[in-house]
Formats: sequence, C-alpha cells, structure tokens
Amino acid sequence: MKKIFAVFAAAFMLTGCAGNTTSQPESSSPETENTSSQQESSAVTEQTESAAATEEPAVSRTEEAADSDSPITVNYAEDVNIPEGAEVFEFSTAGALQPVQTIFTASRTVADLKVLALTYEDMDEDGNVTFSVEELMTIPKFTADSVLNASLEYIGTIPNNGISYTDPETGDERRFAVNMSGKDGSLFLWEF
Repeated sequence: MKKIFAVFAAAFMLTGCAGNTTSQPESSSPETENTSSQQESSAVTEQTESAAATEEPAVSRTEEAADSDSPITVNYAEDVNIPEGAEVFEFSTAGALQPVQTIFTASRTVADLKVLALTYEDMDEDGNVTFSVEELMTIPKFTADSVLNASLEYIGTIPNNGISYTDPETGDERRFAVNMSGKDGSLFLWEF
C-alpha cells in the first residue's frame, strides 16, 4: 500500500510540477494512470475554456431561426442555375481576400433591395443582436426574374453581410443577416 501511495505521490508531483507535459512516469499503476489522464483532461478543459473566453461572442442563429416568410433566398453560386433572360445585378465587396459568389433571388417583387455590411455591436439577454449597418448597394426594384450575384467575404462566426428590402405590400423595411450553417455550411437569412 505504501508503494502505491509513493508512486501516486510521485506521479502527482511530476504532473503537477511539470505543467502540461506528455511524459508519463516509467512505472505506474492503474490508479496513477487514471489520475494522470484526469489531470491532463482538466488542463485541456481549462485551456479550452480560457480560449473560448477570448473568442468573439457567439451570435449565430440556427437554420430553424431562418425567416421562412421572406421572399428573398440566398445560396452559393454553384448551387443555382441562373435562368436565361434573368435580370442579373452584380456586386463585389471591395478588398475581399476570399470572395464567395453568393446568389440572392426573390419569389416576389420587393423594393429597395440593399446589400449591407454588418458590424456586431451588442447582444441583449434575450439574444437580440444589434449591428451597425452600412449600405453598400441598392436595387430599386427586385423581382422574381431578378438575380443578385454578390461577391461577399464571410469573416468569422459573426455575420458581417446582410440585406434589407422594403415589402411593397406593407411598406415595412426588413433586415437580414446572411449566415452560414454550422452543420453543413449552407447559407441562410435571419432577421434582426
């Protein structure tokens, strides 16, 4: 019993003094191996938690939060066949290092479709996000026969691209962030 305790104490001292090391004591019992792996697991968890604390805030929405009543849809360019005769509008983000061709289409006519640059500002306790918004392009009339081919850059986990439009039926302006799915990378819109 004293030998097991001595080995345990030696292993504890070595792992405790060495910090984050991968070396194991030359002779160990199952109890010391279990304790060492728990300590290493604890160290990894602490590192992960401290790294997560320094990352940007998580504001991504799920696909379930995507607004299904919006007449505007978003897809990657390679996933869309642009019909012949479509009125194609082009937009390109200035200075984009890794542009992604993004296609916006409409199921019905909207007014003043705008491409937006979003900058995260705040999120309240209910998860409502506040962005500062810069208008980059406006299309006065965007119909079901229109296509917006936008070269956008997606940076990090916080949406930095968006659109807005005026619903001609109600006169209300609606604003949406363009987000990427964490599951499959697909694009979707969520209203803010």
